Amino acid sequence: MEVNMNNIEFIETLKKQFPLQIIENMCDVNISDVRLLDGSEKHLKDDVVYFGYAEQLNGCIVNLSQLIICDKTDNLNENACSFSNLSLIEEKLIFSAFNFAKDLMLNDLEVESSFSEVISMVLNGKGLNDIINNVAEKLNNSVVVFDLSYKILAYSDKKLINNINWSRVVDRGYCSYEFISEIQKLDDVKNSPEDSTSFTVMCKLDDMKKLCSKVISNGKLIGYVLMFENITEISEKHHKLL
Repeated sequence: MEVNMNNIEFIETLKKQFPLQIIENMCDVNISDVRLLDGSEKHLKDDVVYFGYAEQLNGCIVNLSQLIICDKTDNLNENACSFSNLSLIEEKLIFSAFNFAKDLMLNDLEVESSFSEVISMVLNGKGLNDIINNVAEKLNNSVVVFDLSYKILAYSDKKLINNINWSRVVDRGYCSYEFISEIQKLDDVKNSPEDSTSFTVMCKLDDMKKLCSKVISNGKLIGYVLMFENITEISEKHHKLL
């Protein structure tokens, strides 16, 4: 299973955590792995992000590979422009950055695997409640699905919704007019993405952060999936899977 991330997205994510100096980032390449250079490589793979030292590239064919390099002796000064995808990092940060990158790749694989499992449940005719419970287990948070009339279609009974306002909504099976009115006033909702990209929601009714994604069919909005940050803090994994 391949990771659904290209090297440019990867570098942008890594740069949020570490002070990278991006020298060249010209080619968009889908990546499948991250590796530490050991000096024995003769030909680097285009779909791998390599971490290491400048001297380990001597005599190595690089092509489009994404390089995260520590250059202790200015070895790259003269030929840095010959690399299509190159960023520099401080030596003291290189292993921390590699560990972060490895975790990032593993999380992406986990999301892809989880998504495949959910699709399999759909194709095998599993009910919406079973699917939502499966998703809630993977997110380790409570999940609710409701339609445009704010009728509750499914919720995760195995991950209890320990939120008094939404617990009442779930028990009733739908949102009250007053509740809907308050939701529609929220800036997070009014400024939400047009597509199914997940977005965070906060409201004055309670201080629990929520993650929401629109359910879209044939280009039309038909409902929402709402996840509560009631067990596990919202992360990039939650955004991707929701």
